[in-house]
Amino acid sequence: MSAELQFGLPWFLWGVPLAPLMLAAAAALYLCRRRRMERFGERAALDRLAGDASPLRFFLRAIAFSAAVLFLAPAAARPTFGLKPLPVRRSGIDLIVALDVSKSMDAADVAPSRLRRALHGIDSLLENLGGDRIGLVAFAGEAVLVHPLTDRDAGFRITLDSIDTDSMPTPGTSLGAAIEAAREGFESRSAKHRVLVLITDGETHDEDALEQARLAHQEGVVIYALGIGSARGAPVPERLEDGRPTEFKMRGGSYVISRLNSNLLRRIAEAGGGEYYTFSGRGEALGRLYGRISSMGETEFASRFKSMRNEIYQYPLLAAVLLLGIEMAIGNRKWRAK
Repeated sequence: MSAELQFGLPWFLWGVPLAPLMLAAAAALYLCRRRRMERFGERAALDRLAGDASPLRFFLRAIAFSAAVLFLAPAAARPTFGLKPLPVRRSGIDLIVALDVSKSMDAADVAPSRLRRALHGIDSLLENLGGDRIGLVAFAGEAVLVHPLTDRDAGFRITLDSIDTDSMPTPGTSLGAAIEAAREGFESRSAKHRVLVLITDGETHDEDALEQARLAHQEGVVIYALGIGSARGAPVPERLEDGRPTEFKMRGGSYVISRLNSNLLRRIAEAGGGEYYTFSGRGEALGRLYGRISSMGETEFASRFKSMRNEIYQYPLLAAVLLLGIEMAIGNRKWRAK
């Protein structure tokens, strides 16, 4: 199907029948003039009166002009044949969000829960993206790039809606694994303006995260950390119903309390060349974050190739121009040897 000849403006093809009609009209006009002149004199006398006028040249010009019209009509109809790949070049920032989906993210010190509020924040961040691409890493005790870099909001939102604290089978909070997965998720290690946003309560003693942050920064990745939760903390739900906690984890007769580890997250952000923000659920932190990201500038990249119809109007147009040039060069007079 792609190799078929198609026309973008097919109504111009109605001009094709004009070519033979114009040639027939030229022949009829010539014959009509000839007959009218014959009424007033003999053919030999008329030939002398016509002088250098050449009937052959008249018809050659008529044929050339009609042929030019024959090519102009399909050229105006924008003919296409086959497909050609066209790189789609856009400007923007490559941004990967690493989202903590460990059980502690069900804590409700940030209503309705840390994870629900984080997902809402990512959705708000997505609305501010212009020419930027975004990817998603989900992590707990392990990390997975669940959505590669994309500029398509719809697909990313579908992935985002499927995230919960049961997404990762391995318990814990491995920030080092999250940063490593994000490093591998960036398509080019030499590209500029690559940003990693960590959204987590930081409840871990993962010292490998600092080393991973330094490595990422050496590769040109800037890390921003959004700490979600509170210093006072909240009990970690054991079981949820309709998104609300019904039972809480207990250890040694006491509830397991999860607290925001802002000190570690601040160190990770500093090692990654970025900044740390406490995300309480309001929009201030996200606004400041995106302000810093957007001020980094833009880099041009080819996000993909798309198939475009291969336009071939230039070929009939060139033929029409050449024929019009021939028509003008022929002239009306006979050639005479000097």
